[in-house]
Amino acid sequence: MKKTLLCVPVSILAIVAISSCRSGNKYSLTNSIPVRQDFEVVYDKATMGTTATAVFRSMDATGSRIQENVTVNGEVPNYEPLSSTYSWNSNGYQNVTFVMTKGNGQSFTNTVNIGDTIGAYFPENMDLAIHKSNGLNFNATGLPFAANENLTIMLIGKDQFGNYAIETKYSATSVVSITRNDLNSFKNGTLNIQIKRQRTLNIQQSDSTGGGSRIVSLVVQKAFTLTD
Repeated sequence: MKKTLLCVPVSILAIVAISSCRSGNKYSLTNSIPVRQDFEVVYDKATMGTTATAVFRSMDATGSRIQENVTVNGEVPNYEPLSSTYSWNSNGYQNVTFVMTKGNGQSFTNTVNIGDTIGAYFPENMDLAIHKSNGLNFNATGLPFAANENLTIMLIGKDQFGNYAIETKYSATSVVSITRNDLNSFKNGTLNIQIKRQRTLNIQQSDSTGGGSRIVSLVVQKAFTLTD
């Protein structure tokens, strides 16, 4: 019986390997394909807690999210399959060490420390009454902002029907500007304002050209009274 040999070009095999790795929600199929690592650690002054998250992508920032073997401070974090995100929580402020290990045993260690944070705070003695018609403008106190930093401002309260509502704004500087339009959807009463100062740091150990980022954030919150 004559045997037929099937020859597949190496280039096609490479494309298949990359496509499989980009399909998401699975472990990297080829150890030679780099993995992008993105980490964030949030320190919350209100809860005095630490939250860490990790996201991995095949190839680079444009690749699909994938699963990888990872530990956070030596523990296996929770995994959310819908967003392909790993998360870990702890009481108190903790220095956080992420270790990603590929199938060939090669590992990459990246850390975020509480000392990496730069806070942004509410001014002392500020008026806690907000009139919708006036809005609210203030400069968050703290060290001057750098190019790798930004503010996320969250308004947390109830809408006109009494339902839980959130409005999110962003700023590349310490200036917080909340307009009448931002406030009109909220019902009068208690309005919590949360500001999160994010600082983006370079990855410490990259998987070849995969790259990545370390984001460290400090969150503060204050309760205001909203009126017309």
